[in-house]
Amino acid sequence: MGNFSLSRVAFIGNLDAPRKAWKRRRMQDASSTPIAQLRNRIVVRLQKELRTRRFVVVSLITIGWLVALLVVAPREGHGLFDSTHTAVYEPFQLPSPAIGEPLQPTALAGTLRLHAGFGHVYSNPARRDWFELLLPAYGNNALMPESILAIENLRLFNADGTQLCTPALRLDAPQRLLPVGIDADLALSQELAEYPTRAMPAHRFELFWTPVYSPACAYREPAWVLADVLRKVPIAHEEPLWLVLADEESVVRVGDSHITARPGALPGEWWVEVVNRGKQTLHFKPDDYPAHQAWHRVRYAHSPGYDSVWDRLMRGKDFLAADMYQLRFEGTPPAHLPIRLWSGKEERLTDVRFSTDDQQRSVSSLPSTWHLPLAHTGLDMPTQLPLQAQGREYHELFLPISLSAVCQLRVVSSQQPLLRWRAVQRLPADDYRRYSVLPPEQLDQVRWELQGSDGELRFLHDAEVESELSCPTGMAWQVLPYQVGETPWLVAVGALPSALVQPEQPARELFGRLRFLDANGQALMPVARSADLDEPLVEDFLFPDGVFKFHGEVRRIEQLTTLDSTPRTVRWTYRFMQQESN
Repeated sequence: MGNFSLSRVAFIGNLDAPRKAWKRRRMQDASSTPIAQLRNRIVVRLQKELRTRRFVVVSLITIGWLVALLVVAPREGHGLFDSTHTAVYEPFQLPSPAIGEPLQPTALAGTLRLHAGFGHVYSNPARRDWFELLLPAYGNNALMPESILAIENLRLFNADGTQLCTPALRLDAPQRLLPVGIDADLALSQELAEYPTRAMPAHRFELFWTPVYSPACAYREPAWVLADVLRKVPIAHEEPLWLVLADEESVVRVGDSHITARPGALPGEWWVEVVNRGKQTLHFKPDDYPAHQAWHRVRYAHSPGYDSVWDRLMRGKDFLAADMYQLRFEGTPPAHLPIRLWSGKEERLTDVRFSTDDQQRSVSSLPSTWHLPLAHTGLDMPTQLPLQAQGREYHELFLPISLSAVCQLRVVSSQQPLLRWRAVQRLPADDYRRYSVLPPEQLDQVRWELQGSDGELRFLHDAEVESELSCPTGMAWQVLPYQVGETPWLVAVGALPSALVQPEQPARELFGRLRFLDANGQALMPVARSADLDEPLVEDFLFPDGVFKFHGEVRRIEQLTTLDSTPRTVRWTYRFMQQESN
């Protein structure tokens, strides 16, 4: 059997031998053709090229370009506008002629924040010693340019006035303003009990103390800082430029700045892109516009905080974010939009002081850094009270500070005895979590709550309560004689009616009956001598030298007067939540 198998294998091998020989002859014939010889030479050449240094370098360059394209392509996007890096998207209205230009203060001041952002805890240990310098923004992206360019010649001082070591450097203003939370001194109502702040646009300069400065310039915490501020004084050109709204793209270009209008997808819709660079800038000019809807968004080159190396190479280090406006007109759209051209010259403000918040609240002669309005001083009595939905376990409403000072809130009838309306400016955090989040239009209004006579009963069930708001029929603001002094942010007590200045009264009573207006006629927020007050009184705003201090410059004072005391009333019934049965 074994011999048979070996014979069989030998027989099969003899059959395969002619076949293999035929294949070898065919391959030799094929390789002898010109095309095959050329192909062989190319293969050999490629094999040698793959081993050369030149090929390795070219391959690395190619891979680098592919990576760069992969990084840049998602950023550049496609279509009408790229909104990949949109940081702001909010309703916007074309400015009306009534909108005034931002006021520039007589004395520019800044705020010093020590250990900003909890630097001692979370920052790199090599950069843990640092502070922030804050300057308020007075420009407007849509109306006029922001003026702050940089700060330099920094000088740090100890509490006793001795100068500390300071590195010689210049801090350029960030490309885009950042919102900064500022304590609301007269916190009449707030979204969160722990943080009654207002978001203000500001320039934020961060100074880290790195080992580069040590040991020649060791860090010591400053008590206050002096610096020179470089800013651009804006000058408006009287004759407007016109941005055409047509079926095709139109552009207004001045120097390195340009504004572009492109038709949108819907009738009466345009997208307007504003890019301002250099000494001249373009902005919307206040005018009478047809009825419209509009939205504003901001597109950055890379991110809100910084530009990538690629963006700086491709766009230039001074690239600014683009303002995007989506305009949609309800009726006949205008043929063009007026555009104002601003130019300016650089000026230096020397010895601008940056003080801590505590210093500004303890020293009246230091001007306030921020320009904060005191809203809701109108006298229109609400005919439809801002009530939340029926059937909750609490009942609250919000009134302007002026109406809260002269109107009366009372309970007409109730299934629950001993209830009253009480103005509540601050609630404990644990209680406030049970309340609804306030919409922005109710901030800075006086919050009234229906409570028990002991002030503890706030949550009610299975009851109906009828309430009444009563206000005088005729009310008006009367201008008081007032002379502006050298420190316009201060108002002496002697300039006010003595009957109204009662230190033990709630502060809302005084600032509801008197309003202190700036040059634009906007009421200003007073400065409290300590922040974060639960129930602020008049004495909390009265400085030892007998003055009131304001977040802005007071140009006019007005007093609320009653012309007709005949009451006007509004009544309503509220039904509380039904108690759940077990």
